[in-house]
Amino acid sequence: MSSPPKLLQKLVQKALKVESAAEFSGWIDDALVRTEPARAMVAHWQQFVIRLVDERGDPVKDWNVQLYGGPDAIDTLQQFALDVHPYKRDPSLRCFHVNLDELKPAELNHIELRLIASSGTNLVAYHGAGSERILKDGTAMNPEGKWDARIDLGKALKKTKNFELFYPFTTTFVEIRLNREPMPMVGKNNVYWFV
Repeated sequence: MSSPPKLLQKLVQKALKVESAAEFSGWIDDALVRTEPARAMVAHWQQFVIRLVDERGDPVKDWNVQLYGGPDAIDTLQQFALDVHPYKRDPSLRCFHVNLDELKPAELNHIELRLIASSGTNLVAYHGAGSERILKDGTAMNPEGKWDARIDLGKALKKTKNFELFYPFTTTFVEIRLNREPMPMVGKNNVYWFV
């Protein structure tokens, strides 16, 4: 950092002169070609910042996420869970550092995100499409306010011109929104009612 190579200096100077989306796209293409030898010599890491909020935008503080891959999405992708950093001031934010050389996303034919969220109370719970459990009362809610889901990310594996989920040397921000509902979901709930 104290004495950057000439190539890096030139790329930064050129980047500071970018004034349009077309120029930025051209700068990216040029930088990728010029830095290919240097990028080939280092591990390909990507940072994911994941935030969970409810439908009102309030933070969900108690949650866990795991990625599963393989033909039936049954293999835990440990590379995703090894380096997790919760943000102390706002635990709804978690930072994951992923070594893409070990994860090998190009070899994944299926990927699934499994999410567990807890409200910490039996008065309200989080709810959304994709829950694995259906309770006796016909709802997908847990009496302790815990909720889990499986989210198919198969479409995210497909590279497009404007999007690629796994892209080294970048930070990818993912926000997941859940519904927060009073418990139980069926009949009189425990938060408010009229006599």
